[in-house]
Amino acid sequence: MTRICISLLSLAWLVLSSACSSDGIEIEAEIRGLGTQNVHIVYNGDNGAADDVVQAQKERFTARLSSSELTVVSVLDARHMLVARFAAQNGDHITIDGDLAAPHLMKITGNEATEQWLKFRREHDKLYAKPVPQALDREIEKWVAAHPKQVGSTLLLLIDHSNLAGSGKQSLLNVIAPEARPDHLIASVEWLNEYYSRSATDQIVSLNLCGTRGDFEMLNLAGRPALLYFWSNDRTPRAGIVRAIRQRLKADEAAQPLVADILLDADTLQWSATCRADSATWQHYWVPGGVVDVALRDLRVPSAPFFVVTNAGGRIVYRGENVAEALKAIP
Repeated sequence: MTRICISLLSLAWLVLSSACSSDGIEIEAEIRGLGTQNVHIVYNGDNGAADDVVQAQKERFTARLSSSELTVVSVLDARHMLVARFAAQNGDHITIDGDLAAPHLMKITGNEATEQWLKFRREHDKLYAKPVPQALDREIEKWVAAHPKQVGSTLLLLIDHSNLAGSGKQSLLNVIAPEARPDHLIASVEWLNEYYSRSATDQIVSLNLCGTRGDFEMLNLAGRPALLYFWSNDRTPRAGIVRAIRQRLKADEAAQPLVADILLDADTLQWSATCRADSATWQHYWVPGGVVDVALRDLRVPSAPFFVVTNAGGRIVYRGENVAEALKAIP
């Protein structure tokens, strides 16, 4: 009788343990350079859209989320700069280890889909640094064709491929087996892509920014097309992007748009030297508060690099992370 009771108690403990381990997503992170600050965790889970705030203490934080289906989770620092991104669902124990200065090299473990996706990113790291995405797109399509039963292939297409607009999106997704492209995962990525743009303004005629002389000045965007390039010292392959913009300006010298780059870092010690070294001849600005600065509130800039293109009336015709698409969108 005693043995039966012990067995029943053991079985009950296993059931309870299993239930406890599957009723949420656990996150443990250690990110060097993060320090002590609030961290935003943005995802679409069982309770709908969520922007949870937890505090990182001495470069570490833990969090618990809830999503019974696989969803994409973004971790942002206090300035809403992207720190890490992964897929997860209830029962996953996600560990994040890396350096804030190199978020693209962050090590994230906890489920097969995320690990498949990040394996590709590590193996093709140099392609992600190129401002023109065609080579990366080709490698993604080759990988997807070779791994049609991996959920990581869906993440690659939806998040890292540069041209998934319109009918082309579905034809690429159709290469992947239906079980490897769950509807909720696709919906969560689409929601995440629209998270900032849904509430962003569709027209802007001026911005009050700090200029190179150290004073705030008005950047007037009305009267001709404009390209705004938001960047960060730590996270932006600036040299390639500057080269792409200069080539575009040189190719169309008759119709020159207004071009301005806007630094999102609080620390500007290297700002002037960086701008001089890359020979960018356009206007340079910075915002002390990063992407959450009051000057950028209506633009909803999510991270860096990021581009906003406006027409001569100030109406936004492109907003996104792809410099090639931004340059094509200039009227």
